[in-house]
Amino acid sequence: MVEPKTHLRCPKCDSEMEIGFLLDNSGPNLVPTLWVKDLPVRSFWRLTKIRGKTIRRVDAYRCVKCGFLESYAPTEWKGWPKT
Repeated sequence: MVEPKTHLRCPKCDSEMEIGFLLDNSGPNLVPTLWVKDLPVRSFWRLTKIRGKTIRRVDAYRCVKCGFLESYAPTEWKGWPKT
């Protein structure tokens, strides 16, 4: 697993940035936003085909001073970790 970036500075105002994630409200489900390689292709059941595509979790960083957001997709998504 790729570790989140630490000690990022805002490119706009040079303040500290904090890690978080973007939430995708898909009907009753609340899930983190994911990045999918390639252009979207329509699917009958899921609206977008994702089978066989590279999927990555999106980490978002927010500036504590000005609110600027910067996103990275460092880690391949393999579903929720088992606990």
